[in-house]
Amino acid sequence: MLECAVQLVDGVWTECVPDVGPIERDANRIVTYVTVVRDIGEVFEAGNGLPQRRSEGHLATIERHDRYVANTRVSNTGYGAGMSEQAGQDQYERHGGFPKYRQADVGPEYGRLVEGLRTLQDLAVSAAPTPEATVEAAERVEALIDLLKPFQVPEGVAPAGRVMTLPGRGSLLMLPWTIEKFDAEGVRSRGVFRRYHLGGNGAAHGGTLPLLFDDMLGLIQHAYGRPISRTAFLHVNYRKITPLDTELVVEGSVDRVEGRKTFINAVLRDLEGNVLADCNALMLQLLEGQQ
Repeated sequence: MLECAVQLVDGVWTECVPDVGPIERDANRIVTYVTVVRDIGEVFEAGNGLPQRRSEGHLATIERHDRYVANTRVSNTGYGAGMSEQAGQDQYERHGGFPKYRQADVGPEYGRLVEGLRTLQDLAVSAAPTPEATVEAAERVEALIDLLKPFQVPEGVAPAGRVMTLPGRGSLLMLPWTIEKFDAEGVRSRGVFRRYHLGGNGAAHGGTLPLLFDDMLGLIQHAYGRPISRTAFLHVNYRKITPLDTELVVEGSVDRVEGRKTFINAVLRDLEGNVLADCNALMLQLLEGQQ
């Protein structure tokens, strides 16, 4: 049975992944600048050598891999070097049954809300309030539920998972990691496992690592220029204990492609280069109409 691959694959149409480099972050490693993707018009060449499209003053970087279209000019400079202007166009049009979602356009207040909710998750699993404080907290949470409930919208309309500048793309389900590298050679992301992700004895829960890797799979196959796909299998090797509140790096790349199949490897390391876990996986391209 196929599983959902990643939020990016589920929530962002393939022509709307922004140029995420160079990324600027503040002291807390929150992304403060990234190209914003809006409606897309005709192709033109930008000064940084990246294939881009223009629409009413907005830029959208299109990253394609040159292996899918022969005799196309390939950029050799700038972020995403080696990506072709038109490579993969036919592949990207094979979208299965997925809706074509766009990146969410939100202000800084949304990032503030998401970070507040993440902190609330951390506190929910680490605090031991008095009965009186528990009652007050429950009442405040219920009030927040009442505040937000009228604003529920369908998948693809809610911004969660569609904000590339936020850790975890603004989805509370996804681990709050930020993308550092995104091109055909691979994807790299950096972040920490928080108290909310605790499994026991100071280590991250074993189930959070497949979530991290599975999220990376869709990013990797997408950066490579592959069509919308789902996870067919994901094999994780746990090499060392994964700590909480410690900056870590996960990166991976496409190993090979066989028809509809994309084989991917990824590895999780600490900043000293120690391997904490690694994985190998298969992403399977969706057929027309497949969910």
